[in-house]
Amino acid sequence: MAFNQEDDPNPAAEPSDRLGEGAAPGSVYNPIYYSYLYTDADGKRVFQGTDGQLYTEAFGEDVPNGFAYVPYSGPGDRAGQPPPAAEPSPAPEPTPAPPQPTGGGGGGGGGGGAAALPPGYSLGDLIKKWDVPFTPPAPQQGPPSWLPAAPSFTPPAFQKPPEFTPPEQFTAPAAFQAPAAFELPTFTAPTAESIQADPSYQARLAEGQRALEQSAAGRGILRTGGTLSDVLKYGQQFASNEYGNIYDRAAHQYATDVANKLNAYQTNYQTALGSYNTNYQNAMDAYKTKYQNALNTYQTNYQGALDAYNAQYKSAQDVFAPLMTEYQTKAQAAQRQGELDYQRAYQQWLDSYNMFRQGQNDAWQKLYAYAST
Repeated sequence: MAFNQEDDPNPAAEPSDRLGEGAAPGSVYNPIYYSYLYTDADGKRVFQGTDGQLYTEAFGEDVPNGFAYVPYSGPGDRAGQPPPAAEPSPAPEPTPAPPQPTGGGGGGGGGGGAAALPPGYSLGDLIKKWDVPFTPPAPQQGPPSWLPAAPSFTPPAFQKPPEFTPPEQFTAPAAFQAPAAFELPTFTAPTAESIQADPSYQARLAEGQRALEQSAAGRGILRTGGTLSDVLKYGQQFASNEYGNIYDRAAHQYATDVANKLNAYQTNYQTALGSYNTNYQNAMDAYKTKYQNALNTYQTNYQGALDAYNAQYKSAQDVFAPLMTEYQTKAQAAQRQGELDYQRAYQQWLDSYNMFRQGQNDAWQKLYAYAST
């Protein structure tokens, strides 16, 4: 007796090599290999075949051989569940009895008869189909108890230095004190009285009159009315001419005095302004120096605090990194453990099937050898 495709889950190959459910008897064997992808919300394991389609597992008495890969259409479908009850199939043809040796006459021997099965065998056991369904291990619900909780990273707190406090407000020096306002002197024009009171005027007038009288005396007309008239006319003309000269000298002296006073005022003003500017700049430079020193101190303190924080942060990371690595390693091991449990359970089921099949084959071979003798 030979096992057909429906009786054989192809134990000689990986479980993914078997024909799927519904393969026609006698069809050309074209193995499809399956790769595990994930477990869906209904707990069904989902695989991808080498044909690019998705499959899941089906178990049960109504599934050929108790196990098969069937197309997967998403959570909630009946893939992997016992199919609805099918119409009863016609009774199989009776299995022909194994060949029986015929009895021969001779020597008082009895007539031939049907040979009995070897001791310890029954025909029902020999034609029994494999009816042990594969029961996958229950999927892991949540993380295993030995997997510790995921570590959490707690960074240190940054200790910020005191806020920057600038030095006291800049204080300008005393306000600029300009010298007394410049006052233009008053010009006093010469008068007739001031001209006549001028000694030089009197000397030049007397000298002119004396020269005029000597000239008239030389001509013998000193005591005449004409000489007296000439002396008076000379005095008037001399006074007129001399006034202009004296006025010009007074105006020139006035201009010189004004210029000297203005120069003195401007010199005093520039001196006072220069002194104020120097004092202001010195006060500003001193304030800037204090401000920069305070700022440098704050920046130094801040950088020191930041360096300390970075060192503490690095230390915290050095402690956290191996804990996270250990957790990730264990988490991956836990995920892999479920896959290994499934593969181990399937391999045990497959080994049991191989032992069953080998036993059936051995029994049939012994029966055939027994019947052929």
